[in-house]
Amino acid sequence: MREYDYSYETDEGELRLGVYRNAFNAYVRWSFDDRSGEMGGMTGDGMLVLDVEEYVRSNGDAETVALPDEAVERIEEDLDEIREEIAREMTDSELEAFEDDKQVILRAREILAEEGVPTVDVPEEHVFESDGDEVALRAEGREGVAELRIETPVASGYSPMYDLGDGVVSLPADDWGISREIDVPEDVAEEVLDDLQELQEQLNERREAYHDAVRRAREEVLDE
Repeated sequence: MREYDYSYETDEGELRLGVYRNAFNAYVRWSFDDRSGEMGGMTGDGMLVLDVEEYVRSNGDAETVALPDEAVERIEEDLDEIREEIAREMTDSELEAFEDDKQVILRAREILAEEGVPTVDVPEEHVFESDGDEVALRAEGREGVAELRIETPVASGYSPMYDLGDGVVSLPADDWGISREIDVPEDVAEEVLDDLQELQEQLNERREAYHDAVRRAREEVLDE
C-alpha cells in the first residue's frame, strides 16, 4: 500500500503526497481526483509534476498541479533531505556519473528547445446520451499512452476496458468495485477511435524525439 505523509483538501478533492527514495533518486508519490502516481516531482516555481520523466521528455509540456504554500515548503524540504542523504552515500565515481546524467538531461532539453518538440494535440470531447444521461468521451495522454477518459453523472475517470469497434465502453469501477458497460453510437465510436490512434502516434513521435535528443546529448557530454 502506498504511504503518504501529507493530506490537503482542494477543489478537486483530497490531495495526498509523500516523498520517497528510489535508488539514487527522490520522487513524490501523489493521489487525487481518482488518480495516483509514483513518479512525481517539483518544478522550480513550486508546481507538482505528476510524471517527472514525461516532464523531461516533453521539455516541460506535461501536467502539473498547483500546491498549497505549506505543501510546497514541506515537499521541497523532504526532497532536499533525501538528496543530501544520497549525496553522502555516493562514491566519487557515482557522483561523477550522476553529474554526467544531469548534464545530459539539460543538454537534451536544449536540443528539444532548439529543434522543437513534436506537438501533441488535445482531442475534442464527444458527447452523447445513454439511458437519459449525458456521457462525454475524450482521448487523453497518460504516461505516454493514449487512454479514454469518460465523464458521466455517476462515474468519472479512465475507462478500464473498451472496444470501440463494437461500440462498447466500460465505466470506471464504482465504490463497490463494479464496472458496467455502455453502448456508444457508431459515429461517436469512430471519431473517438480516430482520436486515440492519432494521439498515440503523436505521443510516440514526442517520445522518439526525446530519446533521440538524449542519445545525441549523451554523445556530446561524454565526448567533451
